[in-house]
Amino acid sequence: MGGFEEYIFLRAAVAVGVSLVGACLATAFGRASHRVLCALVSFAAGALLAVVLTELIPESSQRLGWLRATGATLVGLGLFYVIGKRLSLLCPACDATATDEMRGFLRLSWLLIAAVAFHAFMDGVAIAVSTGEHGRLGRAGLLTLVAVSYHKLPEGLALATLCLAAGRRRLVAFAITLGVELATLVGPFLGLLLHHLPGMWLGLAIGIAAGSFCYVTAFAMIEEMREHEKGSVLAYAFLGIASILLLSLALM
Repeated sequence: MGGFEEYIFLRAAVAVGVSLVGACLATAFGRASHRVLCALVSFAAGALLAVVLTELIPESSQRLGWLRATGATLVGLGLFYVIGKRLSLLCPACDATATDEMRGFLRLSWLLIAAVAFHAFMDGVAIAVSTGEHGRLGRAGLLTLVAVSYHKLPEGLALATLCLAAGRRRLVAFAITLGVELATLVGPFLGLLLHHLPGMWLGLAIGIAAGSFCYVTAFAMIEEMREHEKGSVLAYAFLGIASILLLSLALM
C-alpha cells in the first residue's frame, strides 16, 4: 500500500477514533443531556452544510458541470432519504434528543445497525474522494475530515447510548459501536478506486457524498428544531458554519 492510500486510511481512522470517544463517554458516564446532544448535533450539521456549499458541490461542479453535479447531489440526498424513510434511521445522533423516555431512538435492530454502518461507509467514501491528488490534504480534504469528525462524536455517543438503553452491557455497547463505525474504514476502498477512474466518476462520487451530507444536515436541523428552542439550534449551527469558514480562510 502506497503513501497515498495509507494517508487516506489514516484520515478515516481519525474519524473512527472520534466516534469511539463518544462511545467511551456514553459507556463511562451514561446518556448525555439533551442540551449537550442538541449542541453537538446542531454544530456538526452547520459544519457539514458549510463543507457541502463551499467545497464539495463546487468541486463536483468543476468536474461535471453544474447540471450533472446537481443531479449527483440529488441522487445522494434521495438515496439517504429512501433508506431513512423506508428501511431504518441512518443517523441516531440526529434523532437522539426527543424525550427523556428516549422516544427519539429507534429500537436496536440489525436493520438499524446496517443502516448506520452504511452511513459510516459513506463517510469513509467522502473522506477519500475529497483528498487531493497524490495524497495532498488540501482544503476540501481537511474541511471534510473536520466536519465528519464533528458529526462522529455525537454519533458514537448516541449509538452507544442506544445500545445501553436496549439493555446491552457497557463493553457490548462499545463493541457494537466499534463494529458499526469500522465501516468508515471500508469506504476508502471505493474512494481509492474512484481516484483511478476518469475524473467524471470522482465528480459523481463527490456530488453523491454532498447529497448524503445534505440529508444528514436537514434531518438533524428539522429534528432538533422540533424538540428544542429554535434559536439555540440555529446558533449552534451557525457556530459550526463559522468554524469551517474560519478554517477555510486560514488555509488560503
